[in-house]
Amino acid sequence: MAGALASLPDLSVAAAIDPVVPHYREWNSATTEWLRLSHMPGNGDWEWPESLAAESRAEVALRNMVAHTPTTPEGVAACTHAVWRLIGPGCAPSTPDFQRELALPEFKLLAAIWRATGGEGAYPA
Repeated sequence: MAGALASLPDLSVAAAIDPVVPHYREWNSATTEWLRLSHMPGNGDWEWPESLAAESRAEVALRNMVAHTPTTPEGVAACTHAVWRLIGPGCAPSTPDFQRELALPEFKLLAAIWRATGGEGAYPA
């Protein structure tokens, strides 16, 4: 048992700063901005310079995020939330179809990881 414990990485330093979290925050901010702009009248093709800039920021942040391994529960929660937003349920939360999607094993697993890492709510919002 002592040998197994000795072979585990020392995460005490890594726990202080998770390399995923800053990139996740930028990705989340850019994605939120893009979504806000996508609903603006006159931006139906999402080609406003502001939309293109937000999309570019999100793409760069996502590439940076996936280039790292999370080292804290916050980093794992960030990755889980990103995966949820990328491939999660496609139906509106207020619909019965959303509830059916939540029952799928992949979404149940993501929701469980979300809760285990301190995410608020039953699943990422």
